[in-house]
Amino acid sequence: MLALDNPKTKIIEALKKSPAMGSTAKQIAIVTDLEEGLVTAELARFETEGNAIRFGRGLWLPAAYEDVSALTGFVPSSEYDRQFKNDHKISFSQFKGSITFSSNHNRPVHRWSSYVQGFSADFVDQIIERHRVTRGDLLLDCFSGSGTSPLCAKLRGIDAIGVDMSPLMTFVSNVKTKLETKCLNVERISKTLSDILSTPFRARAEIDLPFLKETRNQFSRSALESLCAIRRSILAIEDESIRDLFLLGFSSVLIDCSNLERSPCLGYSKNKVANPLPPNELFSTKVKWMITDLHSVQAQEDSLGSAKILLADSASYKYRREAASLAVTSPPYANGLDYVTNYKIEMAWLGNAKSYEDLRNLRDSMVACDNVSRGSLEKYFDRRSLRVHDAWLDEILLKIERNVGSKTTFRRRDMHLVIKKYFEDMFDTFENVYDALLPGGKFVFVIGDSLTAGTYLPTDLILARIGRAIGFGVCDVELARVRRSGQRRNFKLRETIVTLVKS
Repeated sequence: MLALDNPKTKIIEALKKSPAMGSTAKQIAIVTDLEEGLVTAELARFETEGNAIRFGRGLWLPAAYEDVSALTGFVPSSEYDRQFKNDHKISFSQFKGSITFSSNHNRPVHRWSSYVQGFSADFVDQIIERHRVTRGDLLLDCFSGSGTSPLCAKLRGIDAIGVDMSPLMTFVSNVKTKLETKCLNVERISKTLSDILSTPFRARAEIDLPFLKETRNQFSRSALESLCAIRRSILAIEDESIRDLFLLGFSSVLIDCSNLERSPCLGYSKNKVANPLPPNELFSTKVKWMITDLHSVQAQEDSLGSAKILLADSASYKYRREAASLAVTSPPYANGLDYVTNYKIEMAWLGNAKSYEDLRNLRDSMVACDNVSRGSLEKYFDRRSLRVHDAWLDEILLKIERNVGSKTTFRRRDMHLVIKKYFEDMFDTFENVYDALLPGGKFVFVIGDSLTAGTYLPTDLILARIGRAIGFGVCDVELARVRRSGQRRNFKLRETIVTLVKS
């Protein structure tokens, strides 16, 4: 507790304790021993007077600290860029084109499922053409997500391997890359859809609901009854390929039918209105899209490549050595999205997870994000010999640890270890990609930087430096688009395309 008695002074002094990160009203109340309601009211008054600013998820700062780059000891992106250019004798370029998944909504097969964190098929096609990858070559994606890279390769007659730790995403990718007539007979699909829609069905929601406790808040009662009935009918389909196709179509309409939105994180929104169409109509429309796309693809199926999708950890999976001409991917971002929480609705309804313990175990097994459990993090470092030795990263981790330590209350005291594990996971993954590539093969990845605990983290450049330590050469760094920090909306971040080569 601060010694000063004046509530206003207490609050101002508490705000000044964490200029790099800001504090919530609740955190300030704990530090000052004041009522949270009083703190909230005072902060609102400070904001009106121009003495405090609110940003991020209810964080507050004195107005003088609004510009994080002006803080003592803050190293901006421009300084890292300058050093990197000097060290590697390259100039950054500007990528011409879109990298976001949104353009995939108009592409056959790609549109079967939406993936906010995915990249565009146009981008993958451009990279394939740029590096002259053709029929007979092999493309790999070590974080294949919803399968954009393997699907692009397959449609071009190129063989592909996709690896992902998410059972939901490997399911999605497998369905989207098994397009041949021997897998999916269009006439049989159409008849099965007609049978499902014409047969009266009823499901008791209290029996058929997934395990998520919040399910009844996420959907209206009528939507739940309809969704449960549709899912039960789908699970009764004997043909596994058609059953999986229908499950994918079913999963892709869940968020539309709900009170939730994903932009990019899953959550409730005051402005969200569930699609007024009943779930069976949304589901029917999606399957009819699939039928249309299959007609088009199967007319040219002799020219398709093969695609192998694996549920595996990219940090430990060993590919066939010197087999791939190109690797293209977008890894998770450091301290980024919790992919398990963000897609728990689909995983629960499809049975990819059957309990909260399943979700927690899956999260702990994936590339580290800031929701990884503390226990799993401790076990990781207890049995791990550290492999990443980077001067930039060491300095950044020390700053993050120092900034977190300066706050009496912070969500994670071990945030520096979360970031450390992220780069250890990336080292192992990059090493496996290196082994899989042919000499001269390219490794192209899309990545974003971040602002963590008031410290700038040039993830793109550190990963490129890690690549150099493994044996890659740095070919190019292309600036793709500008983003905004979730921590401070006025702080500009970027997404970058880094190209490495196996020398």
